[in-house]
Amino acid sequence: MGIKGIYKEIGAGKRVSLCKLAIDHLEQTGRPLRIAIDFAIWSYQAQAARGGANPAVRTLFYRLVRLLSLSIVPILVFDGPNKPVFKRNKRSRGPGDRVSVAMAKRMVKLFGFHIHDAPGEAEAECALLQQQGVVDAVLSEDVDTIMFGCTLTLRNWSSEGTRTAKTPTHVSVYDVRQLGQGETGLDREGMVLVALMSGGDYIPEGVPGCGVKVACEAAKAGFGKRLCRIKRSDQDALRKWRGDLMRELRTNESKFFRTKHKALTIPDEFPSMEVLRYYTHPVVSQVGTVEGLERELRSRREVDIAGLRAFTAETFDWVCKIGAVKFIRVLAPGLLNQALMDLSNRQLESDDPDVRECVEGNLVRSINSRRTHFSTDGTPELRISYIPNDVVDVDLNAEEDEVASTYGRSGLALNSDDEADEQIGDAETGPKKIFDPLQPDLVWVPETVAKLAWFTAIVVVILPSTTVDTTPRAIHKLHCDDWGARA
Repeated sequence: MGIKGIYKEIGAGKRVSLCKLAIDHLEQTGRPLRIAIDFAIWSYQAQAARGGANPAVRTLFYRLVRLLSLSIVPILVFDGPNKPVFKRNKRSRGPGDRVSVAMAKRMVKLFGFHIHDAPGEAEAECALLQQQGVVDAVLSEDVDTIMFGCTLTLRNWSSEGTRTAKTPTHVSVYDVRQLGQGETGLDREGMVLVALMSGGDYIPEGVPGCGVKVACEAAKAGFGKRLCRIKRSDQDALRKWRGDLMRELRTNESKFFRTKHKALTIPDEFPSMEVLRYYTHPVVSQVGTVEGLERELRSRREVDIAGLRAFTAETFDWVCKIGAVKFIRVLAPGLLNQALMDLSNRQLESDDPDVRECVEGNLVRSINSRRTHFSTDGTPELRISYIPNDVVDVDLNAEEDEVASTYGRSGLALNSDDEADEQIGDAETGPKKIFDPLQPDLVWVPETVAKLAWFTAIVVVILPSTTVDTTPRAIHKLHCDDWGARA
């Protein structure tokens, strides 16, 4: 996947908490961070999952659960029929189960997240969506997104801090502006040249004997920019470009390279203009499709709780009351965050029941404490008390009883039942607490999300006025001005 050895040249990226990225964006713009996700990468990674029923599907499920807890609007992008033949099924081989596209789309829709089918490669489509401002960043493991024009790429969404941590919290951020200004001096055209010379997904062999270091030096010298500006039909310009590159490699007269490379030979057929065009002019959606998608992302779809409950029962064997309790425990923190985000991101009326629930204390019972933690890079969080079953509306009385001692007495699951319930920074000693979805539970919520939701409710319900602007941006400004004055 991508260019072998490229990360040694461009670096590991800036490691940042995804929660912090999302909250910073929310505070700066008044709307959630929008991220395009290359589904093929997640499907490939899920093959390594083991244990339990449908481990690959379960891995994807928990990633979607984690997204619910973040102030993010994700859109999962799938490969289309016009993906280059030599890249089709490239990531599909290997041991382990795969998540079928149909299964994945069904699950994503149940979570209320957006789906988009690319006409060609998902990576190229993700880059287009970011270029056009439909999304703010792209989450992918390939730097191919940079070659397709993405200016902000996120990769390696994983845990940070301790070896025992399992919950993904941080991403590696690649900002093209910083890459171009850094030591490598690589921009989009430079990355394309590196892929062509040292080998990439489209042309794995590259130039015989040319490694990624030499290719990066050539790119920094501007040969990538020159190449990408040559018209496909201009063979004279291409020959001159090839000759100039050969001369510099052998003589190093302009000191572009660390040393001379007399043994390197640029083949007469290099570069393939067809392959170059795949990088510079990939098959992507037309303007009308992109504009329609942008309008679609303005509204969030509801999570299909009943559908997800049925899905987990049939796919993961989360059956009977014991399975329902587990379902509530896994989904509740994320759905609470979504409920608070909904309050702060839509125009609300004073008779809106969701707003009145928040104001009257039916959603948030109390705020117990405040913290700044390394898992969110110091983003302030509030410790909120709430009733899980109020957030995840599942009728436990309608579920069949089942005796299962492994889950504790009365069919109530232990808090440490699986990896999704890891409470970051909350290591507790002593006996494990029995989870009861009908009793108050505690969860950390970003302070900004909680305050924005509360201010929205206060302005609309407690201070009703036709002169008050209750749009999300106005509420956000009121929140910032008020709390800034209190500081």
